[in-house]
Amino acid sequence: MKYVPGIDVSGWEPNIDWQAVRNSGIKFAFLKATEGIYFTDKTFAQYWAGTKSVGILRGAYHYLRGEFDANQQVDLFLKTVHFEPGDLPPVLDIENINNEKISNQEMIAKAEIWLKKVEAATGRKPIIYSGPFFLRDRMSRPGYGLPPWSKTYPIWLANYLINMTENSLPIQPAGWQDWILWQYSDKGSVPGIHSGVDMNYFRGSEADLYAFAGARPVEVISTPTTTTVTAHSVQAGDTVESIAKQYRVEVTELLKANPQLLQAGMSLKLPAGAAAPVTTPPATTPVTAPITTPPQQTVPTTTGPYTNYTVKSGDNLSVIAARYKTTVDKIVAMNGLPNANIISVGQVLKIPTA
Repeated sequence: MKYVPGIDVSGWEPNIDWQAVRNSGIKFAFLKATEGIYFTDKTFAQYWAGTKSVGILRGAYHYLRGEFDANQQVDLFLKTVHFEPGDLPPVLDIENINNEKISNQEMIAKAEIWLKKVEAATGRKPIIYSGPFFLRDRMSRPGYGLPPWSKTYPIWLANYLINMTENSLPIQPAGWQDWILWQYSDKGSVPGIHSGVDMNYFRGSEADLYAFAGARPVEVISTPTTTTVTAHSVQAGDTVESIAKQYRVEVTELLKANPQLLQAGMSLKLPAGAAAPVTTPPATTPVTAPITTPPQQTVPTTTGPYTNYTVKSGDNLSVIAARYKTTVDKIVAMNGLPNANIISVGQVLKIPTA
């Protein structure tokens, strides 16, 4: 089954470096926006802009508090979050914490008001975030069963498994729409975030994720649609890395758009420890037909400890990088891959472990 890696964060994860997060292979992030009728997360505005600036798909969630008026909770959320085309749908977080004394009937009623009003205001069908046991035990009315809208909204399940494998699945609560997002850990480690973080999977391919958000993939967004393109005049001291950082693109994207960076006759400096070039001895017998030498394969520029990984169906470099807590750029460099978007099932990749 194909999964796309993502995270969700709040003020508990301060000072996030979003470029580092994106470089690690994370494709989407949900951000806490509001709770109840008074609370707005202190990091929301900064993170809402930060995720957008580096090309991470973004979403926002509201934590439902059963003791407060549902309409006022809708107003606070809509006043705080300004959705744009390509953003992920709004999310309603319904949990037991701070709602222990609220009846099932009241939780259901207030959740329904929030879901319907936010859907009407945004034109997007909200996602319900919760745990399978909360949906089973607290979102059901004695004698009446589940609310009639239980199969109406996409489900994002929080379900942490003790022994998780590649074939593991979260517990699907009976009577609810099949899950589309899975929060499988609250103790993840992601470059750019200096604490444990909630880890998530989107159920589907990266193309499915962008379709779900109503967005175009970053590769399409960054491709010019006219003959006018953004150009950078190289200055003294510029490097590929510094230019990529300045324009918030990945080094591999910059190199792909500028094959002329390598030109015949150009003198390149090689790092310390580089092997001597392989030379072909001169032919001992005259030949009449020209000899064509096949192009050399790209030499990996990254060395160091690594582990071998065999590519499986549904894999891409972003998923593999997230799994091994490394970056797409490092895998590309270590394996000398000419195109970070092309790998094949059965291919053996070296994955850096340090």
